[in-house]
Amino acid sequence: MCWRPDVDWETARREYECGLSLTAIGRRHKISREAVRKRVRKEGWERTPDADALALTDTARRLSQPATGTDHRMVNGGGGSKRSMTNAQRLLDMLACGATVTLAAKRLGMAPLSVRRWLEQDEQLAAMVEQAQAEFASGLVDNIRDAGKRDWRASFALLEKMPVSRDEFGEQPNIGGPGEISIAVVLPGELQAMLSTPWQKPEHPPAIEHDPAGDAPAFAKHEGDDRT
Repeated sequence: MCWRPDVDWETARREYECGLSLTAIGRRHKISREAVRKRVRKEGWERTPDADALALTDTARRLSQPATGTDHRMVNGGGGSKRSMTNAQRLLDMLACGATVTLAAKRLGMAPLSVRRWLEQDEQLAAMVEQAQAEFASGLVDNIRDAGKRDWRASFALLEKMPVSRDEFGEQPNIGGPGEISIAVVLPGELQAMLSTPWQKPEHPPAIEHDPAGDAPAFAKHEGDDRT
């Protein structure tokens, strides 16, 4: 392939960083593999941490070795196809920060149903998405655990949700008469006793007066006080 001055090297670089092969990048931009390799070495392009895993996705395979008309449309960006390595990486990044699939799809300019169908057809990418979501949720659990060191309610909220403890600490339905359902929170005995004990305001300490005849302080006498 001859050299082309209109190559979108910025897009080519992002595709390389996301794990797309030199051959696939050359095919997408209609340039030679060697031209891509030279640009990689010249500008020092580097792969992202997800690049190796993304390279194993069905999306990467279809872009590198297109076999159907749909694959070729993905390579050429025809038919409005947005299935690309760059969008796969962006999808992972957004989900790792807590975005839902629907929100991520809108940011990618895709219909949520299209993203879900994409994940159904690419098991490796779907597994990476689940991993990204799990890591985000794990971070939230860490935050709650850290907050629990300062406030017991954060720890209790976590106990209510965890599968191993929610049966004992979570909200339990308490069915009364027909059509009557109330919610009762099940607590261990010691915690229940602690929460049910009314808070009592500490007594105000007696005022102190100084004895003019000496250095020892004398307690002020309050009404009804029999002390002498």
